[in-house]
Amino acid sequence: MLDRIRSETRQGNYREAIILAKHWLARHPNDDDGFMMLGIIAALTQDPAAARVFFHRSVTANPENGKAWDNLGRFLCSLGEIKSGVAALLRAHVLGAIEPEGFLFLARGLHLLRRRIDMTRRAVRAVDLYARAFSLNSRLKKAHWPSYVDVLKSSLDAVAAPWMIADLRRACVDGSARPSDLMPVVCKNLTEQGVVDSIISLGRVGEGVILPSVRSSRPRPQSPPLGKVGDGRLVELCRSLSGNALLLTALASAPMAERSWEAALTGLRRRLLDHALASADAFADAAMTPVIIALALQCALNESIFFETEAEANGVDRLARHLARLDTLPASGEGLLAVAALYRADTFRQLLASHPIAAPSPAMQMLIDRLVREPEAEAALAAAIPRLGQIDDAVSKSVRRQYEESPYPRWITTQTLWPNTDSRATLGMLVPALEGRPPTLRYESVLIAGCGTGRQLIETACLFPKARVVGIDLSLKSLGYAKRKAIEAGIANIELMQADLLDLKGSGKRFDIIMCSGVLHHMAAPLKGLSILRTLMKPSGLIYIGLYSRIAREHLLPIQTYIKQNGLASTPDAIRSLRHLIRSQAFPDFIEPGEHSDFYTLSECRDLLFHAHEDTFDLDEIAAAIRDNRLRFLGFTLYGTHWAQKFTQEFPNDPMMLSLDNWRRFESKHRRCFAGMYQFWAMAEERAR
Repeated sequence: MLDRIRSETRQGNYREAIILAKHWLARHPNDDDGFMMLGIIAALTQDPAAARVFFHRSVTANPENGKAWDNLGRFLCSLGEIKSGVAALLRAHVLGAIEPEGFLFLARGLHLLRRRIDMTRRAVRAVDLYARAFSLNSRLKKAHWPSYVDVLKSSLDAVAAPWMIADLRRACVDGSARPSDLMPVVCKNLTEQGVVDSIISLGRVGEGVILPSVRSSRPRPQSPPLGKVGDGRLVELCRSLSGNALLLTALASAPMAERSWEAALTGLRRRLLDHALASADAFADAAMTPVIIALALQCALNESIFFETEAEANGVDRLARHLARLDTLPASGEGLLAVAALYRADTFRQLLASHPIAAPSPAMQMLIDRLVREPEAEAALAAAIPRLGQIDDAVSKSVRRQYEESPYPRWITTQTLWPNTDSRATLGMLVPALEGRPPTLRYESVLIAGCGTGRQLIETACLFPKARVVGIDLSLKSLGYAKRKAIEAGIANIELMQADLLDLKGSGKRFDIIMCSGVLHHMAAPLKGLSILRTLMKPSGLIYIGLYSRIAREHLLPIQTYIKQNGLASTPDAIRSLRHLIRSQAFPDFIEPGEHSDFYTLSECRDLLFHAHEDTFDLDEIAAAIRDNRLRFLGFTLYGTHWAQKFTQEFPNDPMMLSLDNWRRFESKHRRCFAGMYQFWAMAEERAR
């Protein structure tokens, strides 16, 4: 009869399957398989309360039934009850009865739990679990790809098999992750392939570049003395690099925010300029061009932040004058134009206007789109974005001017694909402290206060596709970028508006979720801004706030003081020169950001060190702001699982990490734990229990 129950269930005849299962249990009242089948049917018919009862009765009746543990674990994980679900799946794994889908839920669950507790010693690595599941059932890869990529981007110590390299390349472009989140793993894999060493072996990395040790398992080739290096070696290297698909994809996708990579790419750029100046047909070998254009795309992303010597500046001017005098570009014209783009986007635009390319290669077309057509489209879109009131506050005007000049991030793709979860599981993923609560929170309206160029805005719109997601920002140029990216991604559930957060007071609007990260501390009165946001929250609302930590940013004070005392303007040349000064150890207390790309693009470095206005906070002030605004603290979002692991080790009686007193003690000991800001969730007190 059990086989017939399974058959009826597979065919969707749930009523008949339930009748048969109850008959079976009437004859076998403590049968674990009968309870398990009723649990499966209840889960399939959207009756989670009954499913929970039947699954638990199944494993109680027979604790050795691995399939029952597997079904219970998958069911609990689907509800967002990750810890309980993982425990059940681990039991199924020990019993040798876990199904391919169970491996996927276990891998995802372990990855989520690593944010709070070190589970790595209790099971095999999540990426290996995914690989095993996919090998058992290849069709699972498509359905569970976003969850797998979420694990993949954290797999720094995994061995890079060919399939993993192919997956990394795909993930950089398909919307399953932010490419910037994948860059640490990508850079490590490329370094292990010997790419950095092969570039450094050409030399030309010593002038103005402080070269760190490169961690590679390969012996490093000896670098020749600085100066002229044979063109043949450069041609050979470029041909080789142009055949590395992962490298080309990475260069075009996100800033490669790693110090040894910056040193290598800076040196390669110099060698390419030398080569361009040496001969009119320097890039006649078309096999060299793909990596040159990819490097130009990288420089577009980081706004040519690489240190530039006076000789290089003169060389770029010489190259531009030479090309401008030509009636037509030589056969190597794409390579020569790309070399100009390595240094000066404006020079590239001018040369392209006077020397249009009739049939550009796909890579060159991408560069043209990036530097010419996309900015033009953004300007047109920005002109049509509605405005709410006038921006009158002096500090707001100053901040607006900065972001009109330096909108960021200049992202290419972001996460638009998310794991298949219901609203309750999504809530548990975003706010672990709400895990297991009744799914009463709604997702009808979301406000992104300070949406910038739209990356968080578009991610949120995809995460909550039925919600109306409103984005406001001071910078019209940033909003134009956001609008273009939303159109490209086909996102229709967003609204954009140029507005000062101060102008939202008294608007009468209310939102289920408000996100405001990295914005309030750039206001003249940050806590006033928070109080305005509080008035926009619905009684059931959640708010996500990001504020600078005074302790975490103390290492920046000597640099910021130096900037003010020397009257440094936030120009591209000044930013490049200051970065070079920092790299020469002029500020020994400075800790180069290792978890973000703040230091690796001009706009982000300006935001980090040259900002028009910023305030910092401590946890006493955070606690007071939460209390004064009638909010319930729901936990921090942390950069790096190691901080969560350290916290739970030091405060085992606070497993959900909700005590601000404990966090105050923790931060005093680990002063960089909030290097990425205090980013936390809170709930309107009206709903808190």
